[in-house]
Amino acid sequence: MQHVAPEETSRCNNPARLKPGTAAQELGINRSSLKRYLDQYPELLDNGTVDLEQLRRHRADNPNVADAVKKVAQRQATRPKASDSAGGRSHAKSRLDETKAIQADLDLAERLNQVVDPGEVVDAISEAGNYLRERFIAADPILCERLAAESDPRQVKAILEEENRKIMAEVQAKFAAAAKLVPEPKTIDQRLTDEAV
Repeated sequence: MQHVAPEETSRCNNPARLKPGTAAQELGINRSSLKRYLDQYPELLDNGTVDLEQLRRHRADNPNVADAVKKVAQRQATRPKASDSAGGRSHAKSRLDETKAIQADLDLAERLNQVVDPGEVVDAISEAGNYLRERFIAADPILCERLAAESDPRQVKAILEEENRKIMAEVQAKFAAAAKLVPEPKTIDQRLTDEAV
């Protein structure tokens, strides 16, 4: 009895026919993407295998696949290169230049008396607030004697208003002193004089 040789495409050892998972690796795509593609085009599948060259041609002729490949290529082209984002030599140099520029700006601001120590300002404001609180909480014995000697409510009111004005004038002076810690911007003439020195 003579056996008929099977067709080339139906042989088990045919390297052109691959399982979908292996074909996905050969094409460099995701297995699930290939499975969805084969679900869409079942004619490419034969006994659970695919002809790799036929699949390549089919995908190349498919406009949807070609558009998707172009989009992926565009995304990869617009991504920053690994050497730039990983801190390559040029990236380190640009960071150094940026740091030097910031330091130069800070030095200039100090020379122009535009730098303020925030700690000093906060301390001055805190001192003014503490003074205000202490003056209103602690009773002044002299003020108490003056108020006790008065029987006219209008006179008591006048004494209290006068005392409150004194307290507020002192607090205002403390806040003005705190504001002087913040330098006023210099004129162009003053800047030129400072830079010449």
